[in-house]
Amino acid sequence: MASLMENLISELNDEEKLYRDLIPIADKKAEAIVKNNIDDLQAINEKEQEIINRIASLEQKRQETVGNIAVVMNRQAEGLKLQVIIDMMQNQPVWQKELKEIHDKLKKTVKHLQEVNAQNKHLIEDSLEMIEFNMNYIRSTRMSSGSSNYSKHASAMDTSVYETGAFDAKQ
Repeated sequence: MASLMENLISELNDEEKLYRDLIPIADKKAEAIVKNNIDDLQAINEKEQEIINRIASLEQKRQETVGNIAVVMNRQAEGLKLQVIIDMMQNQPVWQKELKEIHDKLKKTVKHLQEVNAQNKHLIEDSLEMIEFNMNYIRSTRMSSGSSNYSKHASAMDTSVYETGAFDAKQ
């Protein structure tokens, strides 16, 4: 059982470090979004994906370890959360303390990362709204004749406006 707890604590520490490594990457992502630097954003996303893949691998190991702990403790692995394991360690205060510390640390790191990601989500949404606004503005200027003044030929259609490359639904 001791080696299982050591493995669990080690895996949780490794996961927490990887989540912590994602925070500066998320900050750089925010800068790239604000600067509208697509090349940097793509490189950041690739680096972020590498770390996420490593987290997924560690998460798989952690689930196996929790499954083994469940077998030893004669419990179901599906409902065996970290908090439940912490509570079950009442007779082993050293393991309980270490698990509680890493649990709290991991929870704090993930919460911080979620906040940064929420900020980035809002930046992306704002950027998309600005792009949509600009596209609508460009479309409206192409559709107008360039003059709001009426003349005796105001009902005549200026066909050159429609030949400027705007989308034509008839094609």
